[in-house]
Amino acid sequence: MHYFPLFCRLQGREVFVVGGGEVAARKIRLLRRAGAKVRVLSPGLCEELQQLAEAGELSWEEGLFNGTLPKGLALVVAATDADGVNAAVAAAAEAAGVWVNCVDDPEHSTAITPAIVDRSPLVVAISSSGAGPVYTRRLREKIEAELPPRLGGLLDWAARWRKPVREALPSGLQRLRIWESVFDGVLSNLVLAGKEAEADSAMQALLGAGAQEPPRGEVWLVGAGPGDPDLLTLKALRRMQQADVVVYDRLLGPAILELVRRDAER
Repeated sequence: MHYFPLFCRLQGREVFVVGGGEVAARKIRLLRRAGAKVRVLSPGLCEELQQLAEAGELSWEEGLFNGTLPKGLALVVAATDADGVNAAVAAAAEAAGVWVNCVDDPEHSTAITPAIVDRSPLVVAISSSGAGPVYTRRLREKIEAELPPRLGGLLDWAARWRKPVREALPSGLQRLRIWESVFDGVLSNLVLAGKEAEADSAMQALLGAGAQEPPRGEVWLVGAGPGDPDLLTLKALRRMQQADVVVYDRLLGPAILELVRRDAER
């Protein structure tokens, strides 16, 4: 693993961008969606950034990078077409202990921007550590096609039910089974179709039934075949990622064990 995947809260925090062209504009679009306060240093601005500056949506300092950075930054972005300037920005950020992203330059970056699928509050980030950006974009397109456009609304609905589920079902296993049935069954389809009132009624009935039924587990025997993860069936993979406890023997290779749910007891 070349980079540790991490999501950062930038809401209301300052991000310093060196560069005012189209490359900088692409980064600034994402930063503003995350709620960052953007400061730009550049001799000039492209039309998009000029309009944002005039509207007070970002602050702009006209000039060249002189080797120093403002205090209190959460992130620095080097987005110029001059490799020497980008390297100088990276060196200053590293000396200041601030993460820096040099666009298309993983060597000088302590943080990189992944390909993003945004179904807020669900965000999927895909990275090849800079090795294959075209492939990551293609993978993002596939994931975009798989995830429903209203998925964010489904997760917001589920968040509203988290406390009632926790209060109604004291057993963690019961709560897990309820949520599995929600996301795998008709309830999720109701919410995705915009029928939240019907989904609320169905959820209330589901909680009532779950509270009366004592928690009960299942045991699944999953065959790993010759040990090649690519040969696992989809059903086997799903059971491995749902399991609370996984018992395995010495014949199971680490590549398959890596597919088990991370918080499962092994």
